Amino acid sequence: MYAPESKSWNWKDLTNLISNKCIILGDFNVDMNNDTQSSEALLEWADACSLAPCIPDAATSVRSDHTIDYALSNGVPFSIQTYKGGSSSDHKPILSTLSCGMPESTTAAMVTAATVTAATVTATTVTTATVTATTVTASTSKC
Repeated sequence: MYAPESKSWNWKDLTNLISNKCIILGDFNVDMNNDTQSSEALLEWADACSLAPCIPDAATSVRSDHTIDYALSNGVPFSIQTYKGGSSSDHKPILSTLSCGMPESTTAAMVTAATVTAATVTATTVTTATVTATTVTASTSKC
């Protein structure tokens, strides 16, 4: 998901896209700790849709100490982390691992990364990857 600050839509416009098992992952352009009015609108909508925020424990903006990339979920167990490696973006990519009730060696294959550049948005879903401590240096929040 990419929600530019200048978006012409509001959060309620997305309500019909929410299912009973849902994860929305991406650049919300709202820092829940610092953008009071924007975060109240987002959290009010998320609460109405039974979506809970899952925020990585490291800032995602390269230019500031703000976390504007995260996930909202309702009933899907997963973890989220900020990738701390190099990137050409002004955002640090976020990675998420879904728990599907299978052995960890199987579920480690589900990885999603969202990268935002200054002018464009690039979202890549990798479905056959293995993430190890030697390839990803990140902090993890489980939701």
